[in-house]
Amino acid sequence: MDEMFFLNEPGTENSDASVSCKPENCAACSGCAETIQAKQTITLTLEDDSELNCFILTVFPSGEHEYIALLPMEGDEILVDGEVYLYRFSLDDNGDPVLENIENDEEYQSACDSFQQTVEQAEKIL
Repeated sequence: MDEMFFLNEPGTENSDASVSCKPENCAACSGCAETIQAKQTITLTLEDDSELNCFILTVFPSGEHEYIALLPMEGDEILVDGEVYLYRFSLDDNGDPVLENIENDEEYQSACDSFQQTVEQAEKIL
């Protein structure tokens, strides 16, 4: 994937497209939610308490939830040939991102399918 893309918050106008952001046209967006717009990376604390910096690839809807797709980083370099990490995504009362592990295989597969559709829609636009 040569270009990274972000999503606008649902219901906001997208300045680069003639559509408002809705789940059915998420890949058409080129901005991102205000809370993550200025910060394109996030630091994950892993089970062994080590930290992993990740590039925020996109936030996308699937079913009742939103999910975030992350690419691991090594220093300032995004590891585009590696794995994409998927987490359930929400914002807390302060507008800070909250990531949760996807525990259910069925939910994970649904999130993977939605992510693939989001990527395919973005590739059509790019």
